[in-house]
Amino acid sequence: IRVWGGGYYLDDYFYSLCDEKGILVFQDMMFACASYDTDDEKFLSSIKEEAHDVLRRLRYHPSILLICGSNENEMAITNWVRFSKELFKKNWMKQYIETIKPIVLEETSLYYLASSPTSGEPYLVYPNDMNKMDVHYWEVWHGNLPFEAFKTINPRFLSEFGCQSFANYETVLKYANSDELDLFSPTMMHHQKNRTCNDKILNYINSLYKEPKDFRQLVLKSQLSQAEGIKMCAEHLRAIRPINSGLMYWQLNDCWPGQSWSSIDYYMNLKALHYYSKRFYNKYLVCVDDRDFLLRVMAINDDINEVNCFVRLEVMNFKGKNLITEAQTVIVPASGNKVAISFDDSAVDYTNSIIYITMFVNKKIVSSNFYSRLKPKDIKLPNSNINVKQISGLEMIVSVDYYTKNIYLNANEEGVYFSDNYFDLVPGINYLVTSNKPIDFSLLEVTSLNKEEL
Repeated sequence: IRVWGGGYYLDDYFYSLCDEKGILVFQDMMFACASYDTDDEKFLSSIKEEAHDVLRRLRYHPSILLICGSNENEMAITNWVRFSKELFKKNWMKQYIETIKPIVLEETSLYYLASSPTSGEPYLVYPNDMNKMDVHYWEVWHGNLPFEAFKTINPRFLSEFGCQSFANYETVLKYANSDELDLFSPTMMHHQKNRTCNDKILNYINSLYKEPKDFRQLVLKSQLSQAEGIKMCAEHLRAIRPINSGLMYWQLNDCWPGQSWSSIDYYMNLKALHYYSKRFYNKYLVCVDDRDFLLRVMAINDDINEVNCFVRLEVMNFKGKNLITEAQTVIVPASGNKVAISFDDSAVDYTNSIIYITMFVNKKIVSSNFYSRLKPKDIKLPNSNINVKQISGLEMIVSVDYYTKNIYLNANEEGVYFSDNYFDLVPGINYLVTSNKPIDFSLLEVTSLNKEEL
C-alpha cells in the first residue's frame, strides 16, 4: 500500500495495523506534483525538521518498505516543465538528494527512492523508463488507449496505473437528487475532479458493454469496466514475472464521495475492483496469456516455496455442458510462474461457450478464472436464474442455471461486505458466500450482467 505524497502522514495506529497484518508500506514524504523554493532557508529548515520528525516516528515499523521523496516531481521537471528548467532541476536536487536523502540515511536503514516514478541515477533525464525501477503508466485512461494496451508493457515495478468508476449507487444517492442522475449534470461534474474523466468513464464502459439503459446500470458498468481493466493489467504483469515483480493500482480509498479511481468509496463500500483485487492479488493465481492465437494457461505462485499444483481447462457451453477438458500437473517455483497448459482455441465458439480454468493445491481449488475472446457486449448472455440458499445469518449458497457473469449481491445495509461479489458462475457449482455480519435476507438484492445485457 502506498501513502501518497499528496495526502498526509498517517497516525501510529495505521502503521501498527500494517505491522500486524504484514502489509508493506510505500511511504511518500508529503511532496507531490509541485516544485519548491529551496533558496528559502526558512522553508528548507522546515523540510529538514519534518523529515527528522517523521522518520524518527516511523523507522521502528517493520511494515515500512521504503521512503519516497515525492510523487512525480522528477517526472514533472523532465516531462511537463517548459520554462526555467535549470532552476527547477536545482531545487529538486537540493531538496531530494542533498537534503532529504542524507536524513533518511541518518535516521533509518530504509531504502530511499528520490521520487516516484524514477529510474535512479542519473536523475532528471528519463525517470519513467520501463526497464528501470518504478513506472507510472497512464496511456490507458488519460491517454485513452484500450485496455489491451496493458498487455504491451513490461515494467519492472508498476507503481501507478488506474481506471475510474462511480462510487456505489447508494453513495451517489447521498449527494445527488433523482433529477441529477445524469453523467453530465452539474452535480456529477462537481463530484468529478478531473474534467475529462466522465467522458472517459463512458468511453471505457462502451468498449466492453452495451450502452447502459439507466443511471444505475451506468454506475454498475463503470465499476465493472474499471475492475476488468485493472484485472487485465495485473494478470499480464504477474504472468511475465520476473520481468515485473510489483504492481500497485491507483487508488485504494477516497477523501470525498464522487467518481474516482478508488476501489473503496468514501463510505467504505467495496467497489467491484476491490473484490476483483482479492482474486488477481491472490498468492496462487491461474490466468490466461492470450497475446497470440494460442492460449497459455499460467500457474502463478507467490509463495516462498515451490508448489505442486493441478491445473484444469474446461470449455463449457452456457448450460454447463463440458465440451473439452485439458489438465496438467505442474511444479511452480517459489515466487514464479509456469505455463501449465497450451491450448489452441481456434475451434471454440465463444458466442455460446466459456473457458473455465482452475488451479488446485492439495486437491483444493486455490484459484479459478473465466476467459473469453469476446467482450461482454458481443455475447448474448442467457437469461439465467440465480439461486440463493440461506445457510445462516452469515452464509449462503449461490448457484445458477446457466453461465452467469458478474453476480452482484447487495444487502441494502451500510457496512456489509461479502467474501466475494461481482463473480462469474457456471451450472453445477454450489458457491459458498459469507458476509461480515448477519444480514436480512429478505432485503438481499441479487442481479448480474446477464440481466443488464439481455
